[in-house]
Amino acid sequence: MTRTLKALLALTVLLGAPLSAHADLFGFRLGPKVAFTRGSGDVYKGFDQWLGSGAELGVEILFIDIFADFFFMGNKQYLATANVGFDTTFGDDFRVTVGLYTGPMFYIFPKQEADELDVPLDIRQELESAGVNVDGAIEAYNDASEEEAELSRLAFGWNVARLRLEADMKIAPVVYFGLQTTAGFHFIISGEEVAAGAKGNAIEKAALEYRLTAEQKQTLRELVGARDVDVDNLNGVNYSIGLYFRLEL
Repeated sequence: MTRTLKALLALTVLLGAPLSAHADLFGFRLGPKVAFTRGSGDVYKGFDQWLGSGAELGVEILFIDIFADFFFMGNKQYLATANVGFDTTFGDDFRVTVGLYTGPMFYIFPKQEADELDVPLDIRQELESAGVNVDGAIEAYNDASEEEAELSRLAFGWNVARLRLEADMKIAPVVYFGLQTTAGFHFIISGEEVAAGAKGNAIEKAALEYRLTAEQKQTLRELVGARDVDVDNLNGVNYSIGLYFRLEL
């Protein structure tokens, strides 16, 4: 063993207490937080504001870190995540913590007014000549539109991998104040996309039943707002940076 290596080993032993990484066997934490949160995709564009305020609740059991956070993002707009993973902390009164997590995400938006289907006369005549019961289709669509409006309020996602970095300091016994930043790779699908996809499937069934032409089928798709779910558009990234107070026991 070289002198340099011996010296480094000795220094590590001497400074090991404040510099060593550690994780808790059991722990509980709770506190308010604020964060700028952004991400790719239409769901994040739907928020009125970037800055959200909320809280975090977490537990650590046998080195496994589990936490949930919740943010108010504007007028009846909310973002919540649930996370499970592992973290490592360096330091005591001043700490740096690095963690890697996975888990679901939930988005809630204000309810939109349900749109009633209005079929222009020329299109109605064309569809009826093909044997389509247009009035029955309109009634069925309007009955389902309220459920679709409720579904469109929601979006669901999954953080495949979410990295979190924290730096905080103890300001009182069991109380910490710190800076937190996260970055995640996610898959997200909105309730609106689910509803649009369901409409598309209904149009496909109607097209087979009534032997509609490709043009007639496309006309129906445009009328009801049907579209296929593009799997390639479901993935993306999200990131945040913010401040927190935390009570830890």
